[in-house]
Amino acid sequence: MLNKETIITSLKLLIITAVAALCLALVNKVTAPVIAQNQIKTMGAAQKEVLPDADVFETLDFSNENLEYTKNAGTYVEGFYAGVKGEKNIGYVVTAVSKQGYGGDIKVMVGINSDLTVNKVKITETKETAGLGLNASKPQFIDQYVGRSEFLNVIKNSPPTTEGTDIAAISSATVTSKAVTNAVNTAIEIVRDILALQIVDV
Repeated sequence: MLNKETIITSLKLLIITAVAALCLALVNKVTAPVIAQNQIKTMGAAQKEVLPDADVFETLDFSNENLEYTKNAGTYVEGFYAGVKGEKNIGYVVTAVSKQGYGGDIKVMVGINSDLTVNKVKITETKETAGLGLNASKPQFIDQYVGRSEFLNVIKNSPPTTEGTDIAAISSATVTSKAVTNAVNTAIEIVRDILALQIVDV
């Protein structure tokens, strides 16, 4: 049988736990809208960075199920947007995620012009190793994608390229290089797929 002291202690712990839970709920209620708003601003800034000529970005419907490339590349599309200037669609922004990074998922935002060439690539989330995979964000590597429109392949032991279908891997970070390239290829694929189906009016 529980004694009086044990019951009192248990009640105190219960009250403390309940108060703590209530405080956390109140803090979350206050901070959640702020966090969501900051995420929207961050997303908008990134979209503007990869497709700067667009005034607004309209969300487009998409499905990963019809993307043949993603089935083998370990990637998927998280967001797909049309970049609009005035009343004209001037390109697309695709957020693609590669699940095969060395340190985990790598999220990549790709700006694609209306002629299907890559305008700019930005890595928005990564857990790659400092000094190795994190170098994927540096211009020497990431700028290789600019102007490309074909599916790309990663090659090792080569200087950075600016044309064709080859992307020079980061030294000692081939896995990261392939993951980012797979994400870019996925972005190219979905734009081609949508345009081929004439779902999006160019």
